[in-house]
Amino acid sequence: MLAVFVADCLPIILASESGDEIAVLHAGWRGLASGIVAQGAARFSSPATYAWVGPGIGPCHYEVGSDVRRQFADYDNAFSAGRDEDHWMLDIKQIALAELQSQGIRDISVGDRCTYCDPGRYYSARRDAECGRMAALVWIG
Repeated sequence: MLAVFVADCLPIILASESGDEIAVLHAGWRGLASGIVAQGAARFSSPATYAWVGPGIGPCHYEVGSDVRRQFADYDNAFSAGRDEDHWMLDIKQIALAELQSQGIRDISVGDRCTYCDPGRYYSARRDAECGRMAALVWIG
């Protein structure tokens, strides 16, 4: 069994077609900028076939500065206007999806839940000064 604990970052689960290889990734903006998806996919002996992207902070609440935007120069469409000219709203799921597709993964499930918007269901580090974490689990059966 593999697990990852997240609050606003994306949990990503990868699996081979046969199901005998799995990976769990913690994909915040830093992980995505450093190539966590490619690194995770590279560990498979045959190409990863399936991916699941769990709940994470949505573009409705994920405001970032110029430092983050510069990390994703190739993903201009993942940004929308923020509160001023130095801030943008980031759709981190859009970047994760593009990164997964760039690894040849075609069977991808991306959730549309925003952790910030749903305090009754999800923890959010951006929303709450102190918060717990959610676990995403996968195992080979």
